[in-house]
Amino acid sequence: MNWGKGIIVALSLFVGFILFLVITLMRQDVDLVSEDYYKQEIDYEARIQKEQNGLNNAAKIKIVNQKSFIIIQLPDSIDLTNVLINLKRPNDEKLDKSFKIEGTKTFMLPKASLEKGKYDLTIEYTINGEECLMKKAITL
Repeated sequence: MNWGKGIIVALSLFVGFILFLVITLMRQDVDLVSEDYYKQEIDYEARIQKEQNGLNNAAKIKIVNQKSFIIIQLPDSIDLTNVLINLKRPNDEKLDKSFKIEGTKTFMLPKASLEKGKYDLTIEYTINGEECLMKKAITL
């Protein structure tokens, strides 16, 4: 075999490899963290203020990651209203979950209802008329 045939074979293999990569990567599903990230960027300062309100208030929400449950314990001494729990999966929005807590101070979320992996947990609540926010990353 001479040099010309070797170069043609090498280039053909390289082009085939590149085509394989293009086809494989085009089939991958890429989810955005949020569809309305421009709106969220505009509201970012308000979100920071909500987080600061959550840190300043005496409401200490306990999050316990047990073997088969995630337990969210609201404080008994403080009246929290409009409590909303969001579990967001960074790599797949189909696995996102939302819950509203009403009438209880303890919320138990079974891990069997969630896929294994990382979730971003956010708890939004109102205390004494101030909107507050708490964020935590959870890995199952």
